[in-house]
Amino acid sequence: MRVVLGLWLAMCALGTLKAQDAVQPHLDAARRARNLKQYVDAEREGTAAVQEAERLGSSTEVLHGALADLALTYYNQRKYAEAESLWGRAAEVGEAANIAASAQSWDWNHVGMVRRAQNKTADAVPAFQRALELAENALGPDHPDLANILLSLGYAQLALQKHDQAEASLRRALKIQDRLTGRDRSRTAETMFQLALVLNTQAKYEESEQFFQGSLKIWEAVSGLNDASVARVLTEYGDFLRHRGRSAEAELVLRRALAIDEKALPDHVFLSTILNDLALAVEFQSKYEEAESLFLRALDIAEKRAGSEGVAASRILGNLAALYRGRGRLPEAEKMAFRALALREKTLGKENINIVYELYDLADIYSAEKRYDDAAPLLQRALDIQEKALGSDHPDVTNAFLRLGANLRSRQRIAEAELLYRKPLDIAEKRYGPKDLHTANALIALVSFFESQSRFIDSEPLYRRAQAIREEALASKPAELNLYRTRFAGFLQVKGACREAVEILEKAILVPEENKAYDAQRLFLLGELYRLQGRYAKAERMILKALDTDVSSAPAVSRLSRLALIDSAQQRYTQAQLEVERALALVEKAPDATRAGILAIAADIRRDNRQFVEAGRLYQQALALLESWPVETIALAHLLDEMGVSAMRQNRLVEAEPLFLRARRIFERIVGTESAHTATCLWHLASLYREQKRFSDAEQLFQRSIAVHEKTLGDDVPVLAPVLRDYALMLRMLNRPSESAALEARAKILADSERVQGTPGR
Repeated sequence: MRVVLGLWLAMCALGTLKAQDAVQPHLDAARRARNLKQYVDAEREGTAAVQEAERLGSSTEVLHGALADLALTYYNQRKYAEAESLWGRAAEVGEAANIAASAQSWDWNHVGMVRRAQNKTADAVPAFQRALELAENALGPDHPDLANILLSLGYAQLALQKHDQAEASLRRALKIQDRLTGRDRSRTAETMFQLALVLNTQAKYEESEQFFQGSLKIWEAVSGLNDASVARVLTEYGDFLRHRGRSAEAELVLRRALAIDEKALPDHVFLSTILNDLALAVEFQSKYEEAESLFLRALDIAEKRAGSEGVAASRILGNLAALYRGRGRLPEAEKMAFRALALREKTLGKENINIVYELYDLADIYSAEKRYDDAAPLLQRALDIQEKALGSDHPDVTNAFLRLGANLRSRQRIAEAELLYRKPLDIAEKRYGPKDLHTANALIALVSFFESQSRFIDSEPLYRRAQAIREEALASKPAELNLYRTRFAGFLQVKGACREAVEILEKAILVPEENKAYDAQRLFLLGELYRLQGRYAKAERMILKALDTDVSSAPAVSRLSRLALIDSAQQRYTQAQLEVERALALVEKAPDATRAGILAIAADIRRDNRQFVEAGRLYQQALALLESWPVETIALAHLLDEMGVSAMRQNRLVEAEPLFLRARRIFERIVGTESAHTATCLWHLASLYREQKRFSDAEQLFQRSIAVHEKTLGDDVPVLAPVLRDYALMLRMLNRPSESAALEARAKILADSERVQGTPGR
């Protein structure tokens, strides 16, 4: 029996050798042709090798090798569908033939690669996972070959936005690679690069930057300072810096990438990507002419190298449109946006979800031109496309609801708009739960709608709920949490809850902020809050510190107007008027709300300097702008209140009262009775009633104003001093000297506290 079995095995082995003898010449010929890029010959010989191997049987190691070799020939020609089919079959044959698990692992790894190349990323992940499982079983968990599979798996997981999984895969790959010595470090550099991208998406910015820099250092050592691989890392690192608000650093990094690729890849479409990113960086620094030149050059390269129907060209056209829109060149912006949309429609089809942003760009331009009726069908179309592709309750559809809601609001279809603004909140609560960050973001979107309608009383509980969610969810990310705290403080300042806003910001500035622009904005807001409290020296120091931190932290108009108010409050009228005149010149073509605000400040300064005629002219200009709005606003209430003060100072008491009463009504409706804005208006009205000898009404208002001032601004703030003095004056008129003296003494302490701080030089 043993002899017979031995003879049978020998005959099988002889047959296998004969089959290998028939297959090998075809394989050798196929490989020679492939190396010479003679793919027709390579395909013919590779196919012949497979056919010869199939004669041996359907589950042999020889057939496995022939299939894998032919798959490589197709892969090199980017015939990915054919390559996928052959590598998939090779994997099945290898498993049936019980070949080494490590070889089977590479089959599955190649299947994953060709699926990724066909944008079948979701199908690629299980192939990479199977490859990893086979390699672990065959080689152990720390074998160097696993690092390459983990890197491929991490790529795919990143593309699918499975960021936590991608991070885990890439960290494991890097851990394996770090133990290797004397090997090619380029794979380590690539893993670090991909890990930097993943961490960036997770807002782990400090660690992300470390990996960008580590990858760059290795590539420079491995490939030289001027290699295309170095430029690739520099390009993404520059984009990272730009998104972190570090545009000057981004510009330097991107210029280096550009210099490398202009030499290394002078005809490559990737050059247009660098030019596009560089243009965005210089645009952020207000270098608009250079940005336009870079965008146009990027567009020229993209159209020549990738064809005028390429994705790169449409993206650059969109950025050009945004630049032109921001510069007020709306006809040119419309032309670029229309080209971008037409290009994407031709390439992808009119119902493809990837044309949504081009629809948004064109709608934004129409909105900037106040062509809201023209923008509406574009926004409705974008919503329809996304609902059809994703479903009406998908989180990615929320942006479409909000954009269409904003359009309806602009067309004064307020009830319909509110329904759309509420939809993202419903979606977020159902999908993520009531305490998720997505829910917080949806709450803030609804807050923004209510603010646009001057519904701050409705806004406040929603904003507080959103902030509570963020406080809990972002406790381990203090820098990100501080950004949201600053925004919440800004909301509180607008509503008149300045004491709470100051407490938030004074804690926030103790946490280091890597982004200078964010840090400066926080300082600027704190300076504005100090001004409202009457702490003018602290306010001035804080605003100047903000400008030293980042001069772009606030537009020139905001800087000039706030410094002008501080100067005026300290009776430096000449300096104040110079600053406000410069601000007025800057807002000549600004939106109505901005222009009205500066006109009102200019009027206040003229009034405080007793230039009543000029002040009146400026007040009327501001009033005409604010009265044209569809809803009454806080700005209108402030203006009416200050106009009442101006009338009082000219002893026009009858004229002042209706101004104060209307301002009070608006303040109480918009921000409520517990607001610093309302308290100030009550003080002014009380002073008017005192002058009219309506002492009972005046006393009630003085007491109410003081109580609300203490609650919303603080009980030790200098701005309370004039309120106390005015009340004390009335008490003296009523022959109540002891009460009056107590108020005067307190007022003196508060006023002296500001004078002791001194005034900084500028």
